[in-house]
Amino acid sequence: MKLNLKEGSTSVLAEIFIQDSSSSTGAGLTGLVFNSAGLTWYYYLNDAASATSVTLATMTLGTWATGGFVEVDATNMPGVYSLGVPNAALTGANSVIMLLKGATNMAPVVMEIQLVDYDPYDGVRLGLTEVSDIHSRLVVVNSETTVIQTDTGNIYSDTTHIDSDTTALELAVSDVESSLVILKSDTLAIETDTGNIYSDTTAINTQTTTIASDVVEIYSDTTAIESSVGPLVSGTADSGSTTTLVDAARTEADTDYWKGCWLKITSGTAANQVRLITGFTPGTDTITVDRAFTQAITTNTYEILPAGGIDVIQSDTAVIESDTTAIHSQTTVIESDSIIVESSVQAVEVDTGNIYSDTTAMNTQTTTIASDLVQVYSDTTAIHSQTTVIESDSIIIESSVQATETTATNIYSDTVLIYSDTTAITANRAEPGQGAPAATTDALTKVDYLYKWARNKKDNDGSTTQYYDDAGTTVDQKSTTSAAAGTTTVGEIGTGP
Repeated sequence: MKLNLKEGSTSVLAEIFIQDSSSSTGAGLTGLVFNSAGLTWYYYLNDAASATSVTLATMTLGTWATGGFVEVDATNMPGVYSLGVPNAALTGANSVIMLLKGATNMAPVVMEIQLVDYDPYDGVRLGLTEVSDIHSRLVVVNSETTVIQTDTGNIYSDTTHIDSDTTALELAVSDVESSLVILKSDTLAIETDTGNIYSDTTAINTQTTTIASDVVEIYSDTTAIESSVGPLVSGTADSGSTTTLVDAARTEADTDYWKGCWLKITSGTAANQVRLITGFTPGTDTITVDRAFTQAITTNTYEILPAGGIDVIQSDTAVIESDTTAIHSQTTVIESDSIIVESSVQAVEVDTGNIYSDTTAMNTQTTTIASDLVQVYSDTTAIHSQTTVIESDSIIIESSVQATETTATNIYSDTVLIYSDTTAITANRAEPGQGAPAATTDALTKVDYLYKWARNKKDNDGSTTQYYDDAGTTVDQKSTTSAAAGTTTVGEIGTGP
């Protein structure tokens, strides 16, 4: 017979059947006791040097005693006996085999017990150490735009990489509100004639890993571009450094009065550089920023902008053209918690009378925004932007739109600040090599270790768990395993071999 038990189990009772060797019908042998003449009991652990003898002892049925041996019921269950398995026989190995023999007319009895690291009798989680939850949020939006037509005079961006392959986009939507988990669209054509679109959006939240843009032409006939981004105060520095500005005219009495606002330098080599204010010390009239300017501040002029944030204003555009009468945007809140948004739209056409958007905040934390523009043409009559903050929590935004065209009478956008903070996530990563995992490391490295240990070869000899490299020949990491009083302890993972 064969059993499965958790390694290190204690006070285990096991039942066996002893056959009468003198019977031709396979009947059970009755009447045996712990001290019957010739009766012996041995066990062998799979990694031991020799077998171990068990000292047989009397035992009350149903109550464990080490080496105990007692008949269950000679009348109703002839040949069935209960054993008190010694605790030492269930510790320190992967399996144990037992043999009872020697009594008169007794057929030898063999019993094998497989010793495992889990408890097969635990109905909750098999006695395993509880594993913490692993959460993953992946937002994907793909954009392949060929032509974007807009009435834009100035474009301010602190962007690392934008890739877009969009052909054309036409949109005329009245009211759209969406909280998407997964949205997939393979639409040939969407046509809409909408009178007015009103949007009072409080926030647009986006965390974008990569925005790819390969734009062929952007046409804009812009007459005037007006932006109501106004400073809270302005002045001239007395002194400073690359991360501080001192101005005796800053007489505000509260500590960190300007914390969270933005400091823009308006003269000198550092002109037009903007940094987030992280502290203000009234006693020394000192403003501290989050990262260094390219030149130490001396007597530069400056402005303090409202909280929200333009970090860098840059434009490397060859030509900008636009034929738009007016674009007015006053969006209050736009919030998006989309897991995957995929769109393969052939054509979306919209003839919209008015689009009104009152946007309070747009905060963008983009990993990579790259732009390969051939031509950008702008002949816009008026573009008014008063947007406070745009926030985005998107990992990847991908769009395969064939045509996107917008015929709008008025689009109003009052943009105050657009903040972009971008980092990059690479697609392919090598598995970690030999060595102990660091206690503190980045999230991607932690995921690398989990994937390696789930995929590669590993073994356990009862005392050590070993994790191999991709080839399965070298031990890169290992941990110790021990058991006591029914509890299995797995040690911290360290370096191999």
